[in-house]
Amino acid sequence: MFAVVGTPIQHSLSPSLHNLLFQAWGVDDTYLRWEVLPHELETAVAMFRRNLAGFNVTAPHKKSIIPYLDGLHFSAELYGAVNTVKNESGQLIGYNTDGIGFLRGLDELDYDLHGTRVLLLGAGGAAQTVALELALQGCVFTIANREVSRAYTLQVLLENRFPGVDVEITDITRIPRHPYDVVINATPVGMGDLQGETPLASHYLHGVKLVYDLIYNPARTKLLQLAQEAGCQTVNGLGMLVHQGMRAQEIWQDREVEPQLAEQILEAMAKELYGHD
Repeated sequence: MFAVVGTPIQHSLSPSLHNLLFQAWGVDDTYLRWEVLPHELETAVAMFRRNLAGFNVTAPHKKSIIPYLDGLHFSAELYGAVNTVKNESGQLIGYNTDGIGFLRGLDELDYDLHGTRVLLLGAGGAAQTVALELALQGCVFTIANREVSRAYTLQVLLENRFPGVDVEITDITRIPRHPYDVVINATPVGMGDLQGETPLASHYLHGVKLVYDLIYNPARTKLLQLAQEAGCQTVNGLGMLVHQGMRAQEIWQDREVEPQLAEQILEAMAKELYGHD
């Protein structure tokens, strides 16, 4: 048995994704949502050690779960957070599949980030994952955030992990007019109560080749609408969500998700979420 662990958890799409994979592979197993409050985490992990073959970890436990695990894969050490745990004969090993999910989310566009100039909007948990991946890809990038101090904290982390990384920090209201190749939105602007708003004015999009919005609901945020009007390639966060989940299954089942199956799963999830192919 497998599960996703966090709070709130009732709207998680993870069970749909993983149960589709079980069905496609002919695996007789189930994947559940498991609501775990912060003060319940230690007890819950002890129970999972006895009863689950693996589990995903979502907010607010991605960092706080680390002391209760027996080891960390390089990916979890790099990102300083865990979103996937594999039970290896009672030993709980933490992984992080968010970074590879972020990269594989670009597969449909066949876009190579290596060496590009990137504008990254946001400095929270999702932005940290993206920033570390951008550093790995040798990108030159600007991090723009409303709270500049939080962006500087992220800069220190990046410089400690990747000495010589080329990153600048700016207030999101005073973004330098560099010739950006890629814009990535890792803020919540465009979803929920902020749906219909954009974190970036349209004049910044002139000459940009790709706009990647990590938001997956709605399918087309205001930022992506503006980007399409400006002639940019666009991609939302559904691919990242699906690919990080599929990577977790690859870890648990010790097998690869075939490209054709990955495409089918992505189409099925889009249909469930948006009501169309």
